[in-house]
Amino acid sequence: MLSENLKWRIIYCYEECYKSKEIAKRLYVSKTTVTNICKIFDKWGCVNNPFTGKSGKRKIFTSEDMQILQDIVQEKVDYYLDELIYEMEIKTGKLVSIPTLCRSLQHCGITRKKLQKVAHKQNKTLRGFFMYQIEIEYNAE
Repeated sequence: MLSENLKWRIIYCYEECYKSKEIAKRLYVSKTTVTNICKIFDKWGCVNNPFTGKSGKRKIFTSEDMQILQDIVQEKVDYYLDELIYEMEIKTGKLVSIPTLCRSLQHCGITRKKLQKVAHKQNKTLRGFFMYQIEIEYNAE
């Protein structure tokens, strides 16, 4: 993929009546690339085709969905990923895979370390109670 700046340099050379072969040699691109960019410029008056869509897969979660995800994570820090997926499906109606959810969490700036720190701070009392219950109910045989 060429930068827009380089594409415009090709057009400037083209407008100064340089041949495609010369432009390609000067700017270290192929002759076909020069020809294609010149065709786009002649047709649309710019170096990028205005009707070419964004490449790549469309995002599943909207910005509103991402806010919902952040709210869920803040409320329920100790949830596993599959539990987060279930909550997101209930609140947004969108079922996603674990890798997709991980990428969404990363996009929000939420890492496993951050979750563990927050969970550690929030659940100190619950963890102590749990350990106490284990001591009482555990029978060494």
